[in-house]
Amino acid sequence: MTVLWLPLNISMAVQANRRYAEELLWSVSFPQISQVLGLDDGVTEAEFAIGVARWQKARPPLTPDGVLGPRTWVRLELETRFSTAKVRWPTWLSRSAKTESLGVPPWVAVARKEVARGVREEKGIGANNPRILEYITTFGYLGDIDHKVKEKKTGKKVASGKKMSDVDETPWCACFVNWCLIKAGQPRGPSARAKDWLDYGTKITTPRLGAIAVVYHTPGASTAGTTSSGFHVAFYTGGAGNSITLLGGNQGDAASEKTYKGYWTVQGYTWPKPGK
Repeated sequence: MTVLWLPLNISMAVQANRRYAEELLWSVSFPQISQVLGLDDGVTEAEFAIGVARWQKARPPLTPDGVLGPRTWVRLELETRFSTAKVRWPTWLSRSAKTESLGVPPWVAVARKEVARGVREEKGIGANNPRILEYITTFGYLGDIDHKVKEKKTGKKVASGKKMSDVDETPWCACFVNWCLIKAGQPRGPSARAKDWLDYGTKITTPRLGAIAVVYHTPGASTAGTTSSGFHVAFYTGGAGNSITLLGGNQGDAASEKTYKGYWTVQGYTWPKPGK
């Protein structure tokens, strides 16, 4: 691959991209980035920089320097959100990526980034957080199901006039897990029902950082803001037995890290199947 249309400092771009892969954590979205840039498996660091420069050149006022830094990443991330690419991480990125060197699964890094963004539900069905709606759209069938609310007088559930994909009050814990896994290049999950995630990937008995945990608590007032079915799914980050800390969505109506104990019981742990 050659570039004839601009004087590109390849060495400088390569060094800068190694640094920004760690600082901005765009390394966890590498498959999606590659698809947007039109790159294939086996891309070298120099070819990656050239691909970034080509993309930048077509989007002024970005400087076509081949560096995937803060300004470029803000623009590029928008185009990666709906990508379903399956390009593998190159060895050079695996060595330089902070998430890999620290042993943090990429989907955990993605989830923590969402927590840092302060993602939280808006009040009322008329106001909805677009980021949460983005998580929900990973299960397209939710766009065909009516969203329901309780009538104050009868207590019965009636259609609100919206679809589940249009409302951030839709139970979205499984949607968050699914979105994070997709962003990290992992297989999509089974459904928006938390319980169904017990059949995802490979079952494991001893949890480790990033394991997908399904917990249960009899539905009631104490589970408000987490689940309506009694089941909840999120990423395991610590703890033991039936007192564990989970990183997930719809935890207190937000993306957060929270300890589940007491009446909550662990139903099982799974792990994405390697190479899938």
